[in-house]
Formats: sequence, structure tokens, C-alpha cells
Amino acid sequence: MPDPETVVHRVGLQPLSPTTFAPYGAVFGEDALRFPEFDPDEGRVAFELFKMRSTKRFTREAIGFHFSYTQPIIVLKGVLALIVAPPPRDPKATLETADVDYERVAAFEVRGGEGVMLGRGVWHDMVSLEDDTTILHLVRRLTPERFSSPAESVNTRERDNTVIQLEVAG
Repeated sequence: MPDPETVVHRVGLQPLSPTTFAPYGAVFGEDALRFPEFDPDEGRVAFELFKMRSTKRFTREAIGFHFSYTQPIIVLKGVLALIVAPPPRDPKATLETADVDYERVAAFEVRGGEGVMLGRGVWHDMVSLEDDTTILHLVRRLTPERFSSPAESVNTRERDNTVIQLEVAG
């Protein structure tokens, strides 16, 4: 439960569509190929397959971004809530200076068989809405270890005294 001074930014879950997702990237479809982009010397490209358990914790205090690559995220099974916000205005921003546009935070329901290509610098976080939601995504890894990513994240409660509250119907 947030303290009385914490700003709670509520965001409703919406269906995934190419039009509504466009400010944050592209939706995979049969209409076009999607080509991931990567800056050189920012780690190795890796496919990562993982499962997420359902959670009833819809208050999010951390959100991350990376400017060095675009990121395909494909849900193979289950339902994922993908929380996104536009990239910081300054692509050279650090965690301390990167802005989160809370007024443009959105959440999309990505179902098994659907996928997106996150744009460079798009803030993002994920919440599984079903047990054993299985996700395949392309990442950059600095070492062979699973969590050695060049992605950056910020604790929004600590930095901005703001949390994002995902509102899920039902």
C-alpha cells in the first residue's frame, strides 16, 4: 500500500493493436517483417525463453529502458500485461536524469501468439496475468549469465515518489 504522499498513476489494460501501440514500437503481423536494431559493442544478442507466474501485484515501482537496441517480445503461451512509456527525450539520459512521461504510460494485453518490437528507449515492465506465461524475447547480454543486461531500470517510488498501478478488469 503506497504511503499518502506517493503519487499513484493508474493505467488501464487495453487490447494490443498496431495503432495504439505505435508510439512504443510495432506489433508483429503478417503484413511486414520486423528487423531488430542493435548498437555495436553493447553485449551479445541472445534469445531468452522464460516463464512467469501470475501475480496479483499490480503496483509497479520499477521500469526500465535501453537505447542500444530494439527488443522483440513474443508471448508463446498465456497472457502478459506489457507496461510501456515513451522513451526519455534525451537518448543520452542516465537513470538519474531520464524522464518518465507518466501521462503517456500505457498497458497492453499481449496474448499467446502475439508479439511486439519495442522501440529504442521505450520504458517497459511486464506482469504475467496467467500462470506459466511463456515469453521469448531478444536481449543483449554482457556475459553469458542470464541477468547481465545493459538495460537500465529505475525505482520510480524512490526517485519520483510515483508508482504505476495496473488496472485489470475482472
